Amino acid sequence: MFMAARKLLDILVAHCSKLCILSYIIGIIWLCALSDRAFNGRVYFSENALLPGLVEAEYKNHRLASELFGKLSTVPEGDMSSAASQLIMNAMENIGLHTYHQNFTVHMPFPGVSEAHEVTGMNVYGILRAPRIAGTEAMVISVPYNQGSNKGALALMLSFADHCRRKSYWSKDIIFLVTDKDQLGMQAWLDVYHGIPNSYISSAPLEGHSGSIQAALNLEFAHEKVNFFDIAIEGINGQLLILI
Repeated sequence: MFMAARKLLDILVAHCSKLCILSYIIGIIWLCALSDRAFNGRVYFSENALLPGLVEAEYKNHRLASELFGKLSTVPEGDMSSAASQLIMNAMENIGLHTYHQNFTVHMPFPGVSEAHEVTGMNVYGILRAPRIAGTEAMVISVPYNQGSNKGALALMLSFADHCRRKSYWSKDIIFLVTDKDQLGMQAWLDVYHGIPNSYISSAPLEGHSGSIQAALNLEFAHEKVNFFDIAIEGINGQLLILI
């Protein structure tokens, strides 16, 4: 047995160069053959993170979500009050996020009115710093406060933030954002984040900042019990045209 293996090894060593050239040629031929429809499914994944075989459903923070929902339910519905913002900030700090808030004022001009109508609000956000990068890229998970009627989505987002904090494989910072006054609060936050001047929105500077935003997810639950999901995809990047 040993002699046979030694003899095979001697043959491979003697013809090493020929075998390398042959393997190289076979590899090129096989790579060219992949362009034929018979050898491919006409779809591909451009990123390993999209491979469904690598996804493991491990979110188990439903108890924390229920607890947070109960606390949020004690706050009366309406504009984001100091009590509501403090409750959200305390929850983010307890989770371990770098927590900040942003005050803003929107000047809304109306035809025939000499003075513009002013709307004030406050955004609250927390940043989970990724351990593998220096804050060069980020993704945003946002929840509109919606006069306090979006408590289910807010509780889910906070419980998911706690889940994310316990993992060390993130390659991007994750920003958890709660916006006031619907799209006005989001616009105020984005303008300051990207350094875009806006003559109609006066916003406080952001105390906490991350990198370039690569993706965003907005959560809205109209009711406490969810029977189906309506996913609205925005933007070219969100549609993943290469997979169609």
